[in-house]
Amino acid sequence: MVKAEGMKRAEKQSAIDRLQGKFVRSRLAVVAGFSGMNVAEMQEVKSRLRAASGEFKVVKNTLAARAVVGTPVAGLRPQFKGQTAIAFGYGDPVVAAQAIQQISEKQKRLKITAGVMEGQVIDLQALSRIADLPPRTVLYAQLVSRMQSPLFNLAGGLQAIVGKWVRTLAAVYEKRSATS
Repeated sequence: MVKAEGMKRAEKQSAIDRLQGKFVRSRLAVVAGFSGMNVAEMQEVKSRLRAASGEFKVVKNTLAARAVVGTPVAGLRPQFKGQTAIAFGYGDPVVAAQAIQQISEKQKRLKITAGVMEGQVIDLQALSRIADLPPRTVLYAQLVSRMQSPLFNLAGGLQAIVGKWVRTLAAVYEKRSATS
């Protein structure tokens, strides 16, 4: 935890700059309270988020409030109250949201208050809906499949029309050959 008391002005500014860099780089940032969590629980949260290309950082509210100014996550500023930690997701935001949701279900003392995904403030229900989405690669596969479906139907329809036309021509040819 970064303590603002006793820090020199340059140290505070350095901490704000590092935190601001994390806010700018993250595709998902979730604010959570962690009152009552022990060290082992915190380590588990950090390791689970690291596995999902994320990070879990305990922050000082005043420094975090200054760090969000001018970033895509500025909407989180009112959420910095009490013991605050921020979960950052640097990779696929859906994977990070899934990890955060799984962690919060297991760690009941971790209280998610709000988040920002790619500049959009989200609440707990929106985070749950995002976590229920399949990963980006699966979504791309579903999109391509849906885009291909009408093309395959069109190709099949055209093939049926051409096939019927060829069979009609063959029947006419056979009929003329039989009569001549």
